[in-house]
Amino acid sequence: MGMSHLMMISSLFQGGSGAMFCLKWTIFPKESVRVHCRGFTLLEVMVAVAIIALSFVSLLGSQSQSISYAGISRFETVASLLARQKISRIHAGGFDELSADQGDFEGDFSEYHWQTTVEDLTEDDTGIEGVEDMLKMVDLTIVRGDDEAMTLHVRTIVMKKIEEQ
Repeated sequence: MGMSHLMMISSLFQGGSGAMFCLKWTIFPKESVRVHCRGFTLLEVMVAVAIIALSFVSLLGSQSQSISYAGISRFETVASLLARQKISRIHAGGFDELSADQGDFEGDFSEYHWQTTVEDLTEDDTGIEGVEDMLKMVDLTIVRGDDEAMTLHVRTIVMKKIEEQ
C-alpha cells in the first residue's frame, strides 16, 4: 500500500544559458523516489574549472616564453648586423691604425655598445713562418644596454696589404 507524499526535490541542471537550479514539486509513492533533473554535480564542475585553470596557466607560460624567445631573436639579428657593419669598417680602415677601441652605435641602435681588442699574431700563434707584423686578431663585443646576457662576440683576422715591388 503506497502512501503518496508531496516533496520538494532540488538539483542542478544544465539549461540553455548555463547551470540552473531545478526545483520540482512532485507527488509520488514513498517507495519510488526518483527525480530526473539533468545536470552536473558540484564535484564535476570543480574538476572542470581546475582543468581549465591548468590549461590557462600552461598557455600563459608558453606565451611568456615565446615573448622571451622573440626578444633574444631580435637581439641576435640586430647585433649580428651591427657586428657586420663594424667589421666592414675595421677591414676598410688602415691596418696600422687598428687599435683597441669602444663606443656606442648611433640612431635607432643607441642602446647597443661595442668594444674591440686588437692583438698582433705571431708565428707561434699561427704556425706560419714570416707572419710577423702581417696579421692582427680583432675581437669585437657587442652588448645591449647593461644586460650581460645580451652579448655577442665576434673574432676576425685582418691581414696587412702586401705591397708590390
